[in-house]
Amino acid sequence: CVLSEKADPLVEDRTIWYNPAPVKTLPQTKAVEAFPTSSSFGSYAYMVPEGKTFDANKGDGDVTVFINNEEVSYQGNVWKGVNTYYWPHYGSLTFMSYSPYELSSRGSEFVFNCDKSSGISLSGFSLPNTVGYTASKDDILITDIVKDLESSTTTYHTSGVPTLFKHRLCKVAVKASLNNDLDLGTDYINVTGIELQNIYTKGNYAQVGGWSYQSDLKTYSASQTVSLGLTPDTEFEETLMIPQTTTVSDRGSGNEPKLIIFYTTYLSGVTANKSAELKLYSGPGSLAAWEEGKSITYYISISTKDEYIEFSGSYNAWGDAGKDDINMGL
Repeated sequence: CVLSEKADPLVEDRTIWYNPAPVKTLPQTKAVEAFPTSSSFGSYAYMVPEGKTFDANKGDGDVTVFINNEEVSYQGNVWKGVNTYYWPHYGSLTFMSYSPYELSSRGSEFVFNCDKSSGISLSGFSLPNTVGYTASKDDILITDIVKDLESSTTTYHTSGVPTLFKHRLCKVAVKASLNNDLDLGTDYINVTGIELQNIYTKGNYAQVGGWSYQSDLKTYSASQTVSLGLTPDTEFEETLMIPQTTTVSDRGSGNEPKLIIFYTTYLSGVTANKSAELKLYSGPGSLAAWEEGKSITYYISISTKDEYIEFSGSYNAWGDAGKDDINMGL
């Protein structure tokens, strides 16, 4: 890491601090998450000479690494690195940050990198096809690139480098319910299993460009017996997923994802084991993609009157209790 010349403390404090405080980035934002002070994150910064900007001149040789994967933690009421850095008197800094810090040291699982063209990138990142998997070590949080800063800025009454983390994965869950009351008190419908098939579990991510080259199709299977009522019950627990499209036009015939529901009916004394195959995209009104930072829920509604199944999906921003579309700030 390269340190600039220390500023005269009698003139001004030009120490570089970080500010991962909650930041609302859209007018309709109503919910954010606080970045835990017990955690740490990693940060890079590139120094851009005076008179230049990062976007226009990042390919120049004099745009150089200033902070190199520094671990930033909460120390004495401020967020700072293990090493101390100072704002340069001339030129600007462009920052790229990520969490958890351990992402950069998992080289046997995927390739972690940071450069001027792509920013922070993960090549070959994969998730297990385990229903309910939400391990924090794989909850990728990466900021947008913060460009051309010459000094700390004040956000939420705190001075520092504005550090707005966003969830770069998505979460998916499935709920099911009855569409109507059952005629007899002894009748029931039990869901015995849910499968999500043709789900990409691997991909590449970059700050510049987002997700690409999704691959490694797998099936997620949830097996539990749940007796359905009129209120939706969770049949497939919220699970971390790689963002991906769901349409056949983007994925090719045979690769489009689908949901299989297995259920048992006991109606008027007759027991039957049934299943239904439901495509995740079936035209306008369906979700065409699982977008990063979204919490997605699919709803299945089974009718015993006309023997049909309704299927729909909805999403809201990760961590938002309402349905407003937000960018998650940490």
